[in-house]
Amino acid sequence: MTGFASKTATLTYKETQFYATVSIKSVNARFFENTCKFPYALHHLETDITKLLKERILRGHLFTSINV
Repeated sequence: MTGFASKTATLTYKETQFYATVSIKSVNARFFENTCKFPYALHHLETDITKLLKERILRGHLFTSINV
């Protein structure tokens, strides 16, 4: 149940390139719990991302972060 994943992507908006890194770390836990660390501009996505993760993961404590 313990794991770590990280992915970096290049995003282009109006001819400007941004790099976004998404990291997810999980540890064993009896129930599902998600802790998010996002930039202020992406903070509104926390609920939607937690719902998507909860649909696919039954248990464990996840630490999700996005860096732009």
